[in-house]
Amino acid sequence: MLNFHRRSRKNMIWGILIVCTLSMGHAKPNSAQSSHNVFLPWISTLPIPLPNGDFESQPVIWSFSPENVELIYAQTELPEGVVPHSGTRVAWLGDHGDQSQSHHTEISQTVSLPGNDPVLRFWIWIKSGEPCDMTKDQLRVYSNDELESSWSICKEKSTNSWAEMIVELSGMRGDAVTLRIQVETVNSTPYSPASEVFLDDFIFATH
Repeated sequence: MLNFHRRSRKNMIWGILIVCTLSMGHAKPNSAQSSHNVFLPWISTLPIPLPNGDFESQPVIWSFSPENVELIYAQTELPEGVVPHSGTRVAWLGDHGDQSQSHHTEISQTVSLPGNDPVLRFWIWIKSGEPCDMTKDQLRVYSNDELESSWSICKEKSTNSWAEMIVELSGMRGDAVTLRIQVETVNSTPYSPASEVFLDDFIFATH
């Protein structure tokens, strides 16, 4: 499975590892207590959810492209086997089961960045039958008109479950930016394999 805790053009935030030493109680007489280390990621600020970042309020806050296409779906409307990361709704970008033409789908919202060196974190589920050596399908993340990260959408990079994606953003505290998450699929024939991207639980973090 592709690990989406990854770098794009910029460094990803891993934080500082905290070492917690836990002692195991109930030691036998004359025996040394055992212990082990637990490594936990450390984040300098509490996560800040994006407005309606879990899509539970349906289209509130988010804008869609194209405007006439529904991009927020309830669990009962999703393909078999796909369930929301949390709650009952997700954003669904991609072919929507229609490979008769290429598709350009996008969700966006304008927000104020919460601090310097902001980080966008969200959960993604990729399903694609397109071989990676043939695909032109792309997932892109923009901040205003600046491309922050892009990934190929293809069979070998399908997650087949929820994976967390982390993207560092340009901008400073208080800047108003339009975040755009875009999926573009290129289908040369009606028999081209479908590419679908499901999104949920958008939050901010900062250094």
